[in-house]
Amino acid sequence: MEEELCAQSVETGPDYRFFEVPLSDVSLEKDVVGEELLPRAQSVETGPDYSLIVTFRNGERKKYDARPMLDVPMYKNLRKVFSCARVEHGFVVWPGDMDIDPDKLYLRSTAL
Repeated sequence: MEEELCAQSVETGPDYRFFEVPLSDVSLEKDVVGEELLPRAQSVETGPDYSLIVTFRNGERKKYDARPMLDVPMYKNLRKVFSCARVEHGFVVWPGDMDIDPDKLYLRSTAL
């Protein structure tokens, strides 16, 4: 059943988002028009406690507590597919057209 859920396609948009406040202690990427971006995800692992262990493109490894997402209506099916998390175009995504804002993921994660 889980393999079936994980096999569902996920649509993603282009790999750019704007972040208006540059952080001097973070290595920032650039989007298609040269605006600075926070680092995007390179790989993701899921934990049994609904945590994400994310390796970002700048080499940082961080842990994100995704439990608060489980109470949000748009993520009502997240429990079923949480372990199916994967990275597409720098975004962590799940089947069912679910994802997490990449800036929020980076800023609210704790360093490992």
